[in-house]
Amino acid sequence: MPAYKDQERGTWYCQFYYVDWTGKRKKKKKRGFARKKDAEAYEEEFLKKGSRTCSMTFGSMVELYMDDMRPRLRETTMRSKEYLIKLKILPYFQDL
Repeated sequence: MPAYKDQERGTWYCQFYYVDWTGKRKKKKKRGFARKKDAEAYEEEFLKKGSRTCSMTFGSMVELYMDDMRPRLRETTMRSKEYLIKLKILPYFQDL
């Protein structure tokens, strides 16, 4: 998992290829990390989310769930779900 130092800005960035849901190979580049470790963690988490396997963290799965449910539910229902999940569930299970 490569992470590179941006000499011009003094920050770290990661750049990698992945295969999207249509089977096409795409390039991903994300800039502005304060540490190399943060850039590598972002890349790892991005690839886990894209693979849709059970190896992702519960917090990542909740993000995918919220993005999926947002267009289907009313705004007030979505706010209630976000409130309950962030307050009651994520503090205990986010990193599992």
